[in-house]
Amino acid sequence: MAGLRHPGPRVLPRVDVVRGRAVEGPVGLRAGETLLEGLARALGEGALVVDLAGLRIVEGVYVQPAESADAEHAAWYSAPRAMRDVTVRAGVAMVGWRGAEVFVHAHALWEEDGGQVLGHLLNDRVRVAAGVLPRIAFSGGRLVQAPDPETNFALFRAEGRGVAGDAALLTVRPHEDLDAVVARVAAGFGWGDARVMGLGSLIGARFTAGRAMESPISEMLVMPGARVGRLEVTTVDLAGEVFGGVLADGGGEVCVTAELLVWKMGVE
Repeated sequence: MAGLRHPGPRVLPRVDVVRGRAVEGPVGLRAGETLLEGLARALGEGALVVDLAGLRIVEGVYVQPAESADAEHAAWYSAPRAMRDVTVRAGVAMVGWRGAEVFVHAHALWEEDGGQVLGHLLNDRVRVAAGVLPRIAFSGGRLVQAPDPETNFALFRAEGRGVAGDAALLTVRPHEDLDAVVARVAAGFGWGDARVMGLGSLIGARFTAGRAMESPISEMLVMPGARVGRLEVTTVDLAGEVFGGVLADGGGEVCVTAELLVWKMGVE
C-alpha cells in the first residue's frame, strides 16, 4: 500500500490549517431541489460543514472508488450509479467554492438491498425531500477548489487569514496519517477533546477492533461523535465493501485528500 504514488511533485505544506469560529445551526432543504441548491443557499462568506444523517434522497447519482485507467491519476471513480428513495444513515457535506460558484463535496452511508452502501454523492444530481439538517458555519476562512499538481485532481483547500476561535478547518495531503494530523493540530490549540467532522480517502485502514481494510484506494467518512484521539471512520473499498471503526495508531494514511473540521464547541 505504501507504494501508491501520485503522478505529480510533492506539494507543501502537507496540511493546510485555518483557525476560525464555528456556529451551529440548521439548514432547511426544499422538496425536489438538488443537494447543491439547498446547501448553496445556506452558505455565507466562509465554509459550511453539514451533517447529512437523516437526509432523505428522492433520487440521485453517486460514485465509488475505482482504479485509474491511466497514469494521470493514482485513483479514480466508478461509473455513476443510481439511487432512489434512501435515507442517509451518516454523511458529511463540505461546502465551499469553485471559482465564483458554490461546490459541495459529500460522502454518505445508507442501506440498500439489505446491505450498507457508502458513496460519493454527485451533488448536482441528488434530489432531496424537504427537511432540516444540522450544520456548522465556519468563519475566518473557507474551502476553495483548485487544481492540485500532485494528484491531478481539483481539490478543496482550506484558505484564510485565520482568527482566534474555537474551530479549525483542515485539508490534508496524500500519505499523511489522518489521526496523527488531527491530534497534532488539536494539541497545538489546546483542544484535547475536540470533535471532528469530515471526509476524504485512505490508503488502507486499520482499526482498534475488527477487520482492516486492505484496499489502497477508498472513500472515507468521519462518523458522528468522532473526537480527537478517537477518530471513528467508515470506508468503502474497490469492491464496494464497507469497513469501519476507530482508527488505530498509524492506521489511516490519506490517499488523495481529507477535509476536516476540528472544533471544541459543545464538548460534553
